[in-house]
Amino acid sequence: MKLLHQVQSEWIKLRTVRSTNIMFFCALFLAAFFGAIVQIASDGDQPIENLMYGLLISQVLFAVIGVQIIGQEYRFKTIRTTFANNPNRIQVIFAKLIVLVLAVALSAVLLIMVSILFGYFVLAVQGYTIDFSAPGTTRFLIGVFAVCIFTSILGFAIGLILRQPIAGIIVVILWMLVVENIIVGILLVFDIHAVKWFPFISLLSTAAMEPDPETFSQPIAILYSGSIFLALVAVGAFLIRSRDA
Repeated sequence: MKLLHQVQSEWIKLRTVRSTNIMFFCALFLAAFFGAIVQIASDGDQPIENLMYGLLISQVLFAVIGVQIIGQEYRFKTIRTTFANNPNRIQVIFAKLIVLVLAVALSAVLLIMVSILFGYFVLAVQGYTIDFSAPGTTRFLIGVFAVCIFTSILGFAIGLILRQPIAGIIVVILWMLVVENIIVGILLVFDIHAVKWFPFISLLSTAAMEPDPETFSQPIAILYSGSIFLALVAVGAFLIRSRDA
C-alpha cells in the first residue's frame, strides 16, 4: 500500500512540473510534425515508418525526461523531503520508475496515433494513403514502443548514477547520438562487426520494418538492451541508497 501511495506522489510530481509537460508535448508533436512535413514530397502510398522521421527527437526527449525525474529532485534538494517521508529509498526509486514507464508508454501510443493522423491528412491531400499492409509494420510499431520506453529507462539510470540533471542529460545524449556510433565506426575500420553488442544501437534496430542481419532479432535485442539499462538502474539505486541525500 505504501508503494501505491508513493506512486501516486510521483505521478503528481511528474504532471505538475511544467518543463516535463513541455517535453512530453514536444515528444508527441515534433515527431509527428516532421514526419508529416516529409510526406509533402511523397510519391504514392507510404509505409508507417515514413511517417515518423522525427522519432529521434522523441527518443532524446524521453531520455531527458528520464534524467529529470530524479535529477531535478537532487538539483532543488527536494529529494531530502521525499526520503524523509519515505526512508525506503529503493521503494521511492521503484515508484519513480513505474510512473516514468507508464507515462512514456502512454506517450508512445499517442505519438504513434498522432503521427498516423498527421501523415494521413497530408497524404490524403495528395491522393495517397498509409500502407498499413506493408511488410514489417507490426515489427516497426512494437519497436517504436520499446525504443521510447527503454530510452527513458536509460535516462533514468544515468540520472540515478550522476544525480545531476545537466551532467546526466549531456551523458545520455552523447551516448545515444555520438559515443556508440563512433566506436562502431572505429571497429568497422578494422573489419570488426560488433554493432549488435552496443545496447542503444541494438535497441534502435528493433524499430525498423526490415531486420538487419548484423543485429539480434527483435525480441532478443529488446531483452538485451533492456537488461543492460535495467542493470544500470540497479547500479544507480545501489548508489542512491549508499550516498547521502
